[in-house]
Amino acid sequence: MMTIALCRTFILFLLFTAAASEEQIKWTANEDAENVALPLSLKQRRQLLQLQEAIQTSPNPNETLQQVAQSNNMQPEELVHMLEKNNRDLELNPSLVETVSIPKVVFKAFASLSILVSQFAKTHPNMFGLTTATLILMLYAAIIVPRTGLQISSNRSLLSKGPTTLFSPPKQHLERLADSPKFDKRSLSVHAMKTKWDDLFLNEDGVRIHKLPRKSELAQAVSCQVSILPDSFVTEEFPSEESEEGMNKEEKDENEEQHKTEILELLFENAANLLSNRQLTEFSSEKVLRAVFSPNQSKHGILVVPSLGDFGRYGLVYYKVTHQLESHRDATLTLTALKRMGFDGQVHCHIRKYQNKVVVTVHFIVRSRGRKLPKSLATFLVTGLANSLSTSSTQRTEQTLARQSQGKRYKSSSHRYATERRALKLNREKKLEEMAEDRRRKWQRSNPNSGRYQPTGDRQRSPN
Repeated sequence: MMTIALCRTFILFLLFTAAASEEQIKWTANEDAENVALPLSLKQRRQLLQLQEAIQTSPNPNETLQQVAQSNNMQPEELVHMLEKNNRDLELNPSLVETVSIPKVVFKAFASLSILVSQFAKTHPNMFGLTTATLILMLYAAIIVPRTGLQISSNRSLLSKGPTTLFSPPKQHLERLADSPKFDKRSLSVHAMKTKWDDLFLNEDGVRIHKLPRKSELAQAVSCQVSILPDSFVTEEFPSEESEEGMNKEEKDENEEQHKTEILELLFENAANLLSNRQLTEFSSEKVLRAVFSPNQSKHGILVVPSLGDFGRYGLVYYKVTHQLESHRDATLTLTALKRMGFDGQVHCHIRKYQNKVVVTVHFIVRSRGRKLPKSLATFLVTGLANSLSTSSTQRTEQTLARQSQGKRYKSSSHRYATERRALKLNREKKLEEMAEDRRRKWQRSNPNSGRYQPTGDRQRSPN
């Protein structure tokens, strides 16, 4: 086509003017298509513009125009008409030569979207306002929920049950809240704290909602007890079968009782360490119950209780450790809620050795005229803490016994291997000695003068 020919001619002309090459390419023009529109190829239009610029900047534009037209079998007027038509098309649509870039495309898309949004806002103002508010809330929630759990209340009031988060708050946020200095100045929700808990003693495992008399100083009391027996930890590997070989029945029973006593002490030690380290909910799911203490202030912490807050969401109970005691048979920890929290009461954790077992007991009380919890929530609270403490103690004891058992098996196998090696070496030495003695007897039997050799002393004489 004529346009393609002109483009090729332009390339040839540039090479010719630069003296890089004298090669020329000629073709015949399409005389039957004088009024055919130019193709919409962006590359060809740019080449026509470059050809026009080269002609205009040449020392003799008329002579250059005639040379280009003559090389393509065209009249100069036809070439001028083609260049002018290309200029008119570009003036009507300048985007034909504009370079496409990502920022421009994004800007145009944003501008188009803005126009559509403005038209939609004018046409449906109510729906536009509702949609905008919903999008803003969704964006705010997407930013805040991973950081704070979207806290909607910070104190108990007429319209709120206490500090509440819509979602389970992360541990880092709870530690920052517990470390806040403003809770040091807040008073406790209980003025006369309970120090004796023997009246809430349970005779068997389970949950009990205590029936209180009318003149009782308590408005609510719920207890939960879980026992851990050391019999379930005594396996065939601890003690091992090799250590029981050669023992009679009484010695085996005595050995088994000794191991049960060791496991009982280990269970109590692990459970007491849980209270001293404030790991009350180590094996509790994040969506169930959590207790987080301040990293800098060991006496303050937060208890996250589901369904305690507003709208049945997560309630945050700020508390303080008011009593802690540990002995060789008992370990206790008492938590007292701060004022204006989810409830006005105390949580008492007690771990003791009782009748060859470890007993974990959790009490929840509310003083008279204090804000009580629903029975289901109070039962859920004491059950979750008791089960978490017993599970944590059991898991740690199993891990310790597994390490000890593995160490004993390794030590036993090493001792057995060393004994076998020593026995093998001893047997080998005995065989060598027997072989040497037998060889000596045979030599003496075949040589009657063996053992009677006397040196003549000739070797000591000088050869001279």
